[in-house]
Amino acid sequence: MLRMLTLAVLLLQFLRLLRFTEASINILDDAQTQPGRGIITLSLANLSNPIGVSSFTGLRCDQRTDCDPYFTVTLTDDSREELIYARTGVWRNQNSLMFEVFRQSVSLNGSLPSKVYLKVYTMDKHMPDDQIIAEFDAKFQLNQPDRPDKVQLFSTPRNKYVSLIAKVAVTCSQFYYGPTCSEFCRNASILTTCRPDGSLVCLDGSMDCLRTPVREAKSVSTTAERIEVPVSL
Repeated sequence: MLRMLTLAVLLLQFLRLLRFTEASINILDDAQTQPGRGIITLSLANLSNPIGVSSFTGLRCDQRTDCDPYFTVTLTDDSREELIYARTGVWRNQNSLMFEVFRQSVSLNGSLPSKVYLKVYTMDKHMPDDQIIAEFDAKFQLNQPDRPDKVQLFSTPRNKYVSLIAKVAVTCSQFYYGPTCSEFCRNASILTTCRPDGSLVCLDGSMDCLRTPVREAKSVSTTAERIEVPVSL
């Protein structure tokens, strides 16, 4: 009975080890077949609404106090797939917010899209229903990794007093390069480095250190010695 219990425990430990090994292999395979990785960071700052009015009504947010703004943010890629959707907290009695009000990053499993689309609603927390202060739209071209694209957003032509600054920054994950972060390059030598386009080159910019030297094969002469064994009849 004790022997059977011991065998059962050993079998259970073996199965757990096998599961762990299979999971580790799957994770490794996913990492090796990953086509590319990029990180998009969106930030919003400096809401300017000095007289505290709504772009849609032209009226003040509140008759006696200032606006109570918050933001709903949507970022989609060129296929209109949602990358970021968020809603911020509320700032009470503030018409303008001259600081960063939103920042969020999203890590992509594949290559970077060529462009992204931003939609921002600046809302006023109001009873019984919230009111729209301003609506902002922007398109960002993602062809310059590590170079943030910063734009000044203005609301509808009816009211140009409401504005907002949006910035989109793109960075490639480790070992990924190129305009879409799809080129894999891993520097495994002190003599080489990775270019921004993902190509592996020598530190001096040449390709000499990447060439494998051809070794001359040494000729070895072997002499077969014939040994005659006398046969007695």
